[in-house]
Amino acid sequence: MSTIQDLTQFPCVELVNYYCPGGFHPVHLNDTFKNGQYRVIHKLGYGTYGTVWLVHDTILKRYASLKILAASVSSSHSEVAVIQHLQQHATGSGKEYVVEIFDTFEHTGPNGLHHCIVMEVLGPPISSDIGEIYSDERFPFEAAKRMSTQVAHGLGYIHTAGIVHGDLHMSNILLHSPTISSWTSDSDFEKYLHPPRQRTLMLRGTKKPAAPSPHLPSYLVPVNYPDLLLQLCLSDPTQIHVKICDFGEAFIPSRQLTPLRHHGIPISYAAPEVIFGDPIGLPADIWALAILIHYIISGGFLFPSFCGIRKEVIRSMVLTLGKLPERWWSKWEERGEWFNEDGEWWKDGVKVFPKLDGSGGKLETGQGEIGKFNKILKKMVRYDPGERASIDEVIEWMNQNAWLVN
Repeated sequence: MSTIQDLTQFPCVELVNYYCPGGFHPVHLNDTFKNGQYRVIHKLGYGTYGTVWLVHDTILKRYASLKILAASVSSSHSEVAVIQHLQQHATGSGKEYVVEIFDTFEHTGPNGLHHCIVMEVLGPPISSDIGEIYSDERFPFEAAKRMSTQVAHGLGYIHTAGIVHGDLHMSNILLHSPTISSWTSDSDFEKYLHPPRQRTLMLRGTKKPAAPSPHLPSYLVPVNYPDLLLQLCLSDPTQIHVKICDFGEAFIPSRQLTPLRHHGIPISYAAPEVIFGDPIGLPADIWALAILIHYIISGGFLFPSFCGIRKEVIRSMVLTLGKLPERWWSKWEERGEWFNEDGEWWKDGVKVFPKLDGSGGKLETGQGEIGKFNKILKKMVRYDPGERASIDEVIEWMNQNAWLVN
């Protein structure tokens, strides 16, 4: 029996298997949503929970980003509720470093009921390949400080509402440019994104198109790699502006409002309480922020591992911070591969201790400031969540050391 080709040879398209009852909503170019208000004109991205589209708001005459959650996720997911809580309860500064939400609504399609979130259009994530812009594949030190401080202020704004972001990493920090906000016609965005393409769904092993199905789109729209948009957002290091996005893993501990799962953060950014399945709160974001800032500055992980393997991440933690608390140490079944029960390295050969200095030995400038940052960094990655620095402490340190946001 022939099956539908999943087009995985095109890494910029989602798996066709996601389109099924309870799955993704099939979207085509020029489709409209919410009584015709939002017209689809391009594909911006996709993930585990849904797809993201560039749309034109025909009422407000502006471009926006439309995230359409999978139907099964929409029935039990808290992202919309978290966003509404953020809009109602967050206070203080830092709002300009969090993605702006314009609208939320529901849409019923052949695969079920989908929650939809309309947001401002942002640029590529800071995890994008910057090698053609910065030859050493690292952000300039002053730009790295600026971005780090902006993320901290954005997280501070989120934390004022009692929300745990839960998924703070490089791919969820997006670049912003005022030029994007000034787009008035399709030719404006096509200059940076290129016109959308269409990939026909084919039967595997044949050259025949798949039979039409209400659960499937008739074609997939690949995500274009926005090199020109990346260059636009990074054209002036003194004006770099980033924003935290994606509240798919966010939750509110005080209301026990949790998403379908909240341990989806990449293992290299995960705090030990996340890794070992303990209850998590705001301190888990502080741990992730420390990893994120270290990566922005140095281009490497604070707790390096091979391909983000869980046991190697934990090993790097122990080498850097010492033996885990007993409640986690006894749960770590692989500990005997490297350590005795006192947490001492027993294997032959030279053990390499990662540097807890924010630099990884790579920076040629700013070493004095990195040495100062080491102090707050150490407090951000304390094993005990209750002993970690709060976001207010992190921001206060940045203010005292002139890590400016603007």
